[in-house]
Amino acid sequence: MRSNHLWVALALLAGCASSPLVRAPSSESRAVAPATKPTRSRYRLESVEVFGSHRYLREEVLAAFGVPEGRDVDLSGGEFLRELKQGKERLMSRLAFAQVRCGITNYEDTHTVYVTVNLVDVGDEWRVDFAPAPDGAPEDPDGLVAAWAALLGSVRTPRRTPRPSPRPRPLPPGTRTRGARRSW
Repeated sequence: MRSNHLWVALALLAGCASSPLVRAPSSESRAVAPATKPTRSRYRLESVEVFGSHRYLREEVLAAFGVPEGRDVDLSGGEFLRELKQGKERLMSRLAFAQVRCGITNYEDTHTVYVTVNLVDVGDEWRVDFAPAPDGAPEDPDGLVAAWAALLGSVRTPRRTPRPSPRPRPLPPGTRTRGARRSW
């Protein structure tokens, strides 16, 4: 009886082994088929936000910028960055802006990208200019700088030594607790 099961199993195994559907991949087929694994650098461009211009509508700026939203982009290569630089150049040549800055924010958990375009209209250059960086040591009128340095030195030093945290008191006998006991 037991030998019948063995013969049936061997017959089934022999039938499956000669089937064209069950075949081990050859070295040629492994070389031809490229490995397709999802890339971690593919992101969805959710939106392109435009800030700072009072002369042009958002739609006009986006049309001149030429970077469509709602598509997949690859952040691993420099293609997307080149596209943003070309969009910045198009904005500077077609519309009157004193400054154009682009920023990229990408979120790893949702694989989404947001582009921010900050604009400064011609005539609003005062928003870009800053006072030159100071050089040298500041003057000390009436000892104000020395007093400030002394105050910072006293604030940074601890005034008293910290006490160790108290140990939790033991529970009275027969007291039931829910879960682990924690001391805050």
